[in-house]
Amino acid sequence: MKRLLNRKVMISMLIAISIMGSTQAYATTFLNTNIISLIKEGFNSIKTYYLQVTDQELSNIETESSNDMKQYIDSASTQAINDIEAYKKSEIARADNEINTYVNELKKQLDTAINEEKNKTKQQITDQINSNVVSIKLDLDKDMEKYIKELLKK
Repeated sequence: MKRLLNRKVMISMLIAISIMGSTQAYATTFLNTNIISLIKEGFNSIKTYYLQVTDQELSNIETESSNDMKQYIDSASTQAINDIEAYKKSEIARADNEINTYVNELKKQLDTAINEEKNKTKQQITDQINSNVVSIKLDLDKDMEKYIKELLKK
């Protein structure tokens, strides 16, 4: 870019110098007007070139900056998502362990409560049956006694 710019400047200057050196002697007013016009044209050409080059370079900077930011955003968001995913997995594992511990403890407590209630119920059934057996035996004894007395009264 700089090489091209230097060439344009040099060419413009050479053209201006060669025109000045090769011109015949004209009236001073005409010569000055011609030189001033040539200088203005040369600078207009240079100005147009510089404006175009500047626009192109700024456009390149904008494109490069945009691409750089897009790559950074992609990289940063991918890293953030990966970090969040890893954190989620570790929290899920922690919650799973905590819940498993709780469930196992609850199962132990439930087993204890169920066994206690089962044993109480069994004991109540045994006590009820024993009580009923005693009562039935007494009733049978009374009934047999009564029957025998009735039978023997005759």
